[in-house]
Amino acid sequence: MLIMGIRDDRIAWGRLYGEEVEREGADIDAVVRRMAGSEE
Repeated sequence: MLIMGIRDDRIAWGRLYGEEVEREGADIDAVVRRMAGSEE
């Protein structure tokens, strides 16, 4: 997740938050297909 603060119509600051990744989890293509409802 990326959270940014705006000042005078410009990005003034940003924070990047992440979480642990499942090494044995589905790859990005499978996740996108599942989210789009087009799993084959």
